Amino acid sequence: MHNRAKFRLLAASIILSIVCLSVSACSLGEEKQKDVHLKIMYWDTDSFNKRFGDRFTKENPNITVEAVSMQQLLQSSNPNELNNLIEQQSPDILLLSDQVYGQMALDNRLLDLEPLMSEDGYALDGWNDSIVQELRAQGDGRLLGLAPTFRSKALYYNRKLFEQAGIPIPRDQMTWEETFQLAGRFGGSNNGLYGLYEPDFAFGQPYRLFSDIGRTQGLTAIQPSQRTVTLSSPQWLSIANLLHTAVQKKALYMGNGDSNGRDNLFLQGKATMALDGDYLLEQIKNNPDVAGDIGLVTVPVDSAHADSTPYIFFDSIYAINANSEHAPEAWKLIRYITETTMKESSAMLAGLPAIMPAEAGDSNSLEAFYKLQPIRSGSQRNAISPMLLNAFNQLANSKLSDIVSGKTEAEEGLLALSQEGQLLLQNK
Repeated sequence: MHNRAKFRLLAASIILSIVCLSVSACSLGEEKQKDVHLKIMYWDTDSFNKRFGDRFTKENPNITVEAVSMQQLLQSSNPNELNNLIEQQSPDILLLSDQVYGQMALDNRLLDLEPLMSEDGYALDGWNDSIVQELRAQGDGRLLGLAPTFRSKALYYNRKLFEQAGIPIPRDQMTWEETFQLAGRFGGSNNGLYGLYEPDFAFGQPYRLFSDIGRTQGLTAIQPSQRTVTLSSPQWLSIANLLHTAVQKKALYMGNGDSNGRDNLFLQGKATMALDGDYLLEQIKNNPDVAGDIGLVTVPVDSAHADSTPYIFFDSIYAINANSEHAPEAWKLIRYITETTMKESSAMLAGLPAIMPAEAGDSNSLEAFYKLQPIRSGSQRNAISPMLLNAFNQLANSKLSDIVSGKTEAEEGLLALSQEGQLLLQNK
């Protein structure tokens, strides 16, 4: 009888334990499925819902997502507009450019994604390592955001025009000097062809190409923290003379700022090469007259930094607000957006996927966009407002237009640009 009582007591204890475990499991399940409301910054509400939001919430019924439109931010000239938007709306997920990403990293306003990724069992398998390392560099050494796509440029060439002229086609990692020498073999032939077309230069805005060539050599035109202009060196003078010579020999097309400069001479068969962005691929596909004749190689480089380029940047980095109370759910949405974007970006409208697609080996090879790594700049504070930088760019375009067209001697023009630019940056 005594043993029977002990058995009943033991059985009751086991049943009670099972019930407690069941209740705990149910409570845990309820906790995992608690309702969460996320806010995400995005270009506009409708496009987010159609592209990501509707499907994500259908697959995750306990999570609702509100897209905070960035249209007002994009249209505003107020440098504080982004901070105002974040303060007013408190989004969990931020959509940032690389410049803003770097500055917010320095201010510790973003969460480190790697602990969340590790907990989720997510690895960056197949991702272009240069892209990941650049995100870390701009994130002050931490992976504070993911960019499923990036933007870059390549040197496009018209294979048919090269074959007709009996001139060897371009190759990867040519120097700027080699590129302009090759372009000059067409420009001097009196056949109406230009050697190289570059959109900004063609529109009468030479400063971008000028500064990009300098960046491949490790030069900077402006020191933002000190607001100093550094354009009076022999290296910058050499670049100015290089562009002047290229224009004079028709190796490089330069417009005068009118609408004709926007007509793509390369697609019209009037230029043998084009230094242009990944978006040109879509225009080539829609232009059957030239599509079969186009090849791609890497952009020109500096011989001392032959594996690096300034032409890689991000315009869509997804990061988690350090003040978010829903970091795991925010990461879940970032992962969904990242994976979805890389599957859909073959149309090239959203940039180049961070994982090189299988079609990279096609005739219009995407490989040229992936061979070089970004020039490492790290994250740094920009003490110069976008409005002031725009004013400097206008001044630089004016002075450099006179230099490359031959109206002003290069040394004299660069000295004037340095002096006037310095006054502009210091007085505002």
